[in-house]
Amino acid sequence: TQANGINNLGQIVGNYTGSLGDVLGFIDNGGIYTTLLDPLGAKGTFARGINDLGQIVGFYLDSSGTSHGFLYSGGTYTTIDDALGTDTLLFGINNAGQLAGYYGGGGGALHGFLATPPTTTSYSFTTLNAPSGTDGTEAYGINNLGQVVGNYTDSSGAGHAFLYNSSN
Repeated sequence: TQANGINNLGQIVGNYTGSLGDVLGFIDNGGIYTTLLDPLGAKGTFARGINDLGQIVGFYLDSSGTSHGFLYSGGTYTTIDDALGTDTLLFGINNAGQLAGYYGGGGGALHGFLATPPTTTSYSFTTLNAPSGTDGTEAYGINNLGQVVGNYTDSSGAGHAFLYNSSN
């Protein structure tokens, strides 16, 4: 069992390995555990973040092993993928519904992003590549001010943290 996110109401999300070796997401709401299994997650569902509205983000692996971001809200799963990547992983959500995560691009490079909720039908993605992040940038969390945190790896292989300030 792995706890990955908690909101201000004490609700915890994470994932665990089932009896068949499958990975299942969960929410712990006051000691009551509910399994989260994205119906498209043939090879696993990973719950990573939760906001105070109970909206949960994470990613699932499809039958080919490709990662897709998801938003679970009101009993419904919505796939959210950055169009620029082959794999999308979501890690954070704030109360305004902004998302933080990263996608895999060509050549194996990782690119952090901030996704803003749709005004019509699709999220607006802002890529967050640290200038010195020649070997990848990953966004892991976002607060209610729209500040995103994550890390990047420079050309020498050293890891660094970053803070991105958006205009919420």
